[in-house]
Amino acid sequence: MNALDFITGQAELRRFEIPDTAPHLRSAMAVMRGYVDADGGTGVGLVDAMTVALAAAFQTADVFTTDGHFRMMRPLTGRPAFRLLPGDL
Repeated sequence: MNALDFITGQAELRRFEIPDTAPHLRSAMAVMRGYVDADGGTGVGLVDAMTVALAAAFQTADVFTTDGHFRMMRPLTGRPAFRLLPGDL
């Protein structure tokens, strides 16, 4: 989390040129903090958290994955659950 905070802060200050990622990284970090006790205390990782953040940015709750973490996580769009594809078709 410290490394992500540093990178995101540098991107926000425009010291690192990473187009439009700082808001998504902040959102992903918030997701990670929200699920810190999940999965037996290991929490959720950056990839899963970034997927949640990007799903919110694209206003969707549809995720193409077989990762069971998305059954316990809730979309940031206000929908009650993610629809996992192709399993939930």
